[in-house]
Amino acid sequence: MTNQLARRHLAAPIVIAQEGGGPAVVRMMRAETCRLVSAICTCLNLHELDSAGRCPVCDSTSCALLAQVRRALLPVQLSTRDRQ
Repeated sequence: MTNQLARRHLAAPIVIAQEGGGPAVVRMMRAETCRLVSAICTCLNLHELDSAGRCPVCDSTSCALLAQVRRALLPVQLSTRDRQ
């Protein structure tokens, strides 16, 4: 899969979540959640820090991928409505 195709695939759940209606959003997110988490875990496994704290891909102690994932996954506050 090319980078452009991967980005298009990743954009689909975002568009549906933002613009879709109830049941369509739920179906899409249920179908895509495991796949998206698996893809992220695969990337993180490639960038796993060694015993010296260095990323083998970035060849640094400051892994660019880990930093971006941390920023993207900052904690969010769910409203009462979102939890239902």
